[in-house]
Amino acid sequence: MGEPMRPEPRDVHAQSAFAAALSEQDRVSGLHDGRGRDASDRFAVYRNTVLAASCEALAARFPATRRLLGGPFFDAAAADYARASRPSSPVLSAYGETFPDALAALEGLAAYPFVIEAARIEAAHTEAYHAADAAPLPADALSQFAPGALADLVLRAHPATRLVDAPRGGLTAWAANQDPPREGLDGAVALLTRPHQTVRVMGLDAPAATFARRLIAGAPLAEAATLDGLELSGALASLLSMGAFADVSVAQRP
Repeated sequence: MGEPMRPEPRDVHAQSAFAAALSEQDRVSGLHDGRGRDASDRFAVYRNTVLAASCEALAARFPATRRLLGGPFFDAAAADYARASRPSSPVLSAYGETFPDALAALEGLAAYPFVIEAARIEAAHTEAYHAADAAPLPADALSQFAPGALADLVLRAHPATRLVDAPRGGLTAWAANQDPPREGLDGAVALLTRPHQTVRVMGLDAPAATFARRLIAGAPLAEAATLDGLELSGALASLLSMGAFADVSVAQRP
């Protein structure tokens, strides 16, 4: 048997130019197929298909944001974003990680900060959904430790746990635009995690959010709890019941 046929080396510069042309709106000339025929029209169809797929992916990832903005405004913003930010992965469900930042840069949304917060919650929701699996720490896991060791306990966050600031009503706006709407969900910070197969969302007040952030950063329990206005037992119980952590250990004293 002869040697297998090897593919011809790819022209990196040509690939880059082709990818860059996908973000433009003007007609592209000078393109030909393998038989030397003009391929400009076919490229335009392909470019429109890529743009439409990107916009559809954004609408699927940010449904509450689309409801808040209205279809025409969202679709126009999505198209502008898709032209400027091409997908970096074939997994389109993860596309749009910087879309909330793009919305935040729009002058027309300066008076509606809750929309940006809702978009950030939706982005975090997708991240939590696709995060690594891990068994959540049982709600009664701390009871195995002696009372004297509780102050030095360090909790390891579940891989899906996310915190999103929403002080301007973004969590309430996100909840109201779910299908069906979710009642009574508010807070200065949204906590998202996925202890099993479903992403869970809870609102935290400012002291509870700071407490959660300190725990996630690796602070021992007593150190994380030094906060005015924190209702320690309730906050800790809520975080554990949500499945926000995956493990617990005792900090080693120097």
